[in-house]
Amino acid sequence: MRISKIDHVVMTTDVVDECLKFYRMLGFSIRDAQGRYELTAGDVRINLYRRGDGVYPHADNMQPGSTDLCFELDGNIDELRMLRDYFEKQGLDVSGSLVPRNGLRGAMQSFYLRDPDGNSIEISSYGG
Repeated sequence: MRISKIDHVVMTTDVVDECLKFYRMLGFSIRDAQGRYELTAGDVRINLYRRGDGVYPHADNMQPGSTDLCFELDGNIDELRMLRDYFEKQGLDVSGSLVPRNGLRGAMQSFYLRDPDGNSIEISSYGG
């Protein structure tokens, strides 16, 4: 028996509506789950909690803007570049151009942006 993957991550926000709009733009579907939101894209799920809403169990120190996530794009490097440019034109907080990184499966290219709470969001492609 061993741990095989992450089922979901939890993020805390003070600006629910702005976060939902941001993650929709990234391609996530959203489901209101009574006190939290389930954001799903591919095999990725984020549970989004509003800080102070009393959803239990939760981490001891739930702070907006303290998360750093990397999402893998189901696309090639050219599509990654087009997505980066699109997000920048939409006014999202994109920082810099594509940069080489080393992910779980090896070499990849990435760009970074910030969500409305200031979380660092990395979008990557292995080139496929």
